[in-house]
Order: sequence, then structure tokens, then C-alpha cells
Amino acid sequence: MGKPKSKVVNAIVPGPLEQYAPWFQQWLLGPGYGPLTTVTQLQLIVHVSRWLKSAQSLAVQDIAALARVTAPASRRRLACRSEKS
Repeated sequence: MGKPKSKVVNAIVPGPLEQYAPWFQQWLLGPGYGPLTTVTQLQLIVHVSRWLKSAQSLAVQDIAALARVTAPASRRRLACRSEKS
């Protein structure tokens, strides 16, 4: 495998998801995700956090509740068999 194409080692998460960023980063690193993959995922959280902040009518709890309701149906529709898929 070649050298990494990025030197970015962290992403600063502002807004409503800021408090969850350290946990999420450790959660990704735990099962062996690499630093570059972890940063890419954190950058997605940055976008979602900014979107939540700009929406102002949505809270983190609203998104969590929506995910609990829609995720099982989405997984069935996609025929996902594993929790990690």
C-alpha cells in the first residue's frame, strides 16, 4: 500500500455534535480503523453538526430518534444481515 495522500490527522467538530466527537473517534479507532479513515468520518460529522446548527429546529435528540425509527426499515430494505454492514 502506498503512502497516505493526506496529512490531516484530526477534524475539529463545532456545534451540537462537538461533545460526541472524541467518543466517536475512539469508537472508530478501537476496532482498527486507520487515522485517515477516522478523520474522513469526523469530517462527515463536522458537516452534519453544521447542518444541525443551521437548521435550528432540529436537535441531536431529534436525529437520534429518527435514526432509531428509520434505520431498521432501511436495513431490511437493503437486506443487511449483520449489524456492522
